[in-house]
Amino acid sequence: MSAIPITVTGTIATEPSARTLPSGRACASFRLAVNHWRVDKNTGEFVTDGTSWFGVDCYGDLASNSAMSLNTGAAVIVSGSLRNRE
Repeated sequence: MSAIPITVTGTIATEPSARTLPSGRACASFRLAVNHWRVDKNTGEFVTDGTSWFGVDCYGDLASNSAMSLNTGAAVIVSGSLRNRE
């Protein structure tokens, strides 16, 4: 399966959790909420149109920095590879 490149802008929904993998590599994980908006044709106002949820895993130096500097509610831009799981 090939990796799908993706960049999303959203809000951190869970406190990043840091851990060390059995290989010794640092890993940090958090959930990312991406809210969708649209313009209501009748009123011209912006209305919410659902939320997409992503599980984000960071590795190495990025994991260490993320775990120390990111908090729930922070707005972030995440670039990486998308893997879809059921």
